Amino acid sequence: MLAMVVLSALTALPPTGTYTVTHDSADVRFPVWEGLCGDKPAADTLDKRAVVRLKHYEQGTKFWIDGGQKLRVGSDLCMGDNPSLKVAGTPRSGPTVWEVKCDSARVVQWTETSTHTITVEGDVITVKQVQDKSRRIRRSRCKVRTERTVILRRDADLGATRSPDELKVGEVVKPKVTKAPPTYDAASIEKELERELLEETRLQKGAAKIIHQNRLDKEFYPVSATYLIDGKPLRDKQDKALPTVDPQTQLVILDDVLTTGVHSLEVKLVYKVASAGRIYRVELSDATFFDVTEDKPVRLLINTVEKGGLLTEKTESGRIEFYMNGKKLES
Repeated sequence: MLAMVVLSALTALPPTGTYTVTHDSADVRFPVWEGLCGDKPAADTLDKRAVVRLKHYEQGTKFWIDGGQKLRVGSDLCMGDNPSLKVAGTPRSGPTVWEVKCDSARVVQWTETSTHTITVEGDVITVKQVQDKSRRIRRSRCKVRTERTVILRRDADLGATRSPDELKVGEVVKPKVTKAPPTYDAASIEKELERELLEETRLQKGAAKIIHQNRLDKEFYPVSATYLIDGKPLRDKQDKALPTVDPQTQLVILDDVLTTGVHSLEVKLVYKVASAGRIYRVELSDATFFDVTEDKPVRLLINTVEKGGLLTEKTESGRIEFYMNGKKLES
């Protein structure tokens, strides 16, 4: 622990101010890309000579590089497409190198892991990122790896009459005397990140209705029900857990809009079942993926039914089935 504290004390942050992009390249590979994955995505890079900003926060102990949607990295910040991306473990830092590993907390169209390494050599900053994204569209597996390198050079003489915050990406600025950059703290940088993330993730949305239809007989007494969209539990308008669905009834569990793209639905149900004079606890769980488009509403049906023959035990007969717009989905 002492060694880590000493290392942090000796770590000098790169200078604040504006930097110019001198190089930005990406190598995109597709380890697995099956039938329903669609068009292969291309890398989104910055134009050469674009302007980015480097800022300090938390009393000068951390930094971040703001290049808009195409580049946002820092000493303990994640860069990626999934808004649930979080730092995994403790970021590593040295006198001139910072390494951050990130992992997505839930599925938002993709699951994602990434590592970015920031190296500072004088007025030059090199950012290397390795990003792995994966998802499944029905039975098709989609995996993509992007390896990106960005090189930035500090503009020591820019910004005489304006702060670095006023400079725009790609703007041509004449060299002038540098003005001291503003001070940033943890609260202000968090608000700025949230605002920019909100602006950049305003995706098109499509209408979706999800209904649970319980066709089990009355010997299945419902105890609890959990429904998760992209790993997040659904709640009612009062932010309470959704009620259970009695046998031979149905319940609308979602009637809202979702962002367009692929989503996951996971269902976990618990029942008490009377069989042969005894009471058993039965757990049913299953999951599927479904597509939301802007032009066509989605009607998703969760169907709990009994399957099997005369010799099938009651406790083994319960099943979960998924239907979207009348068509059965694979689980």
